[in-house]
Amino acid sequence: VQYAPAQTLVKISPEVFNRLSREHENISLYKIECKPPGRYISSLIEATKGRVGVFIGNAGYQMIEGLDRGAVGVVPGCSMYDLYLDIYEKYMADDRQGAVDTHNALLTMLNHIRQDVEMIIHYEKRILHRRGLIASPTCRRPTHQPDKAYLRLFDEIYERIEPLFRT
Repeated sequence: VQYAPAQTLVKISPEVFNRLSREHENISLYKIECKPPGRYISSLIEATKGRVGVFIGNAGYQMIEGLDRGAVGVVPGCSMYDLYLDIYEKYMADDRQGAVDTHNALLTMLNHIRQDVEMIIHYEKRILHRRGLIASPTCRRPTHQPDKAYLRLFDEIYERIEPLFRT
């Protein structure tokens, strides 16, 4: 179950999700995308007594905090999947500083490319293309149209994080 109150304009308490997961056995995971998510994640895990897993949403901006609070993973975009995996593996291996360092590198890119939904779609495709994972970065219109300054900064950030990619 995805909880994204900013997109749906509907707020749902952790207690309601607890009731739903008790009444419907097939509900086993929640993707939490409220802002800020930390306290909500803690409240949901507490309310459900850990019967359900919690994934961190919002491109993993609060991934470290979410994991600290008991989340079991993150549901990010696919273009930088290996950075998320690296953060998770380091975190699970008790290499907190390594996890935080990689997360900070990721956050630099996310801060630049995720200012609205059209931008994140545009740049996810641009990254996938640069990594050789898709043939074209073309997006259907309407789409974000970056200017030279924006592309220059994207290129600078990409070059700094590119060595962190596994492929």
